Amino acid sequence: MSQIKTTNKKPFWSNRWGSDKICPITYTRLRPGKSSSGTPYIIKLSCGHRFCRNALLQWLVTSRNYSCPVCRNKIKTLR
Repeated sequence: MSQIKTTNKKPFWSNRWGSDKICPITYTRLRPGKSSSGTPYIIKLSCGHRFCRNALLQWLVTSRNYSCPVCRNKIKTLR
């Protein structure tokens, strides 16, 4: 019988960018920097979680529950 090797490989993006560089709403890489109007692409909540700006704003509008989509802590300020 041949043995099948199994490895606990991380997703390809985890090795390159780390899980903190991925938006938990869109599962896309967080884009560093600011738009041409000076608006940051990333929003960091007071709990420390980071999101794509547009995804988090859409979350807040549709849920009307001002809490973090990951840990559900109330949102105090947007950074």
